[in-house]
Amino acid sequence: MGLPMTPERGMLHTILSILALVVSCGALTVSFLAYRQSKSVGLLTMRREAIAQVRAAIDDVVLHGNIRAETVGDIRDALQLTSLMFSSKVNNTLAEAFGIAFRLANKSEDGHSDQDLTDKGRLGDRLREVLKVMVDETKLSS
Repeated sequence: MGLPMTPERGMLHTILSILALVVSCGALTVSFLAYRQSKSVGLLTMRREAIAQVRAAIDDVVLHGNIRAETVGDIRDALQLTSLMFSSKVNNTLAEAFGIAFRLANKSEDGHSDQDLTDKGRLGDRLREVLKVMVDETKLSS
C-alpha cells in the first residue's frame, strides 16, 4: 500500500507540488508570449501586403498615369486589408481614393474633363499620403 506518511515525506511532497506549479506557470507564460508574437507576425505580414497594394496603385497612377481596373483592384484589396489593422484615417483616405479611382477607371478615354485631371492628381496625393501613414503605423506597431 505504500510507505507511511512522515513529516519529511509530507514536506517533500509539498515542495514537489509547488515546484510543479511553478513550472506549469512558466510554461503558460511562454505559450502566451509565443501566441502574441505569432499574432504580431501575422499582422505585420498583412500590413506589408496592404502597403504593397498601395505602392502598386501609386506606380500606376503617379509614374505611368494609368488608372486601370487593376489599379482599382489594388486599392480595393488594400482597403479590405487595412480595415482591421490600420487607423480610421488610413481607411477613410483609402475609401476616398477607391471612389476616385473607380469613377476615373470607368470613364471613356474621350470623356475626360478638367475635373478628371484634378481628381487624378488628388488620387495620387491621397495614395502617397496614405502610404506614408501606413508605413509610420507599421513602424510603431513592430
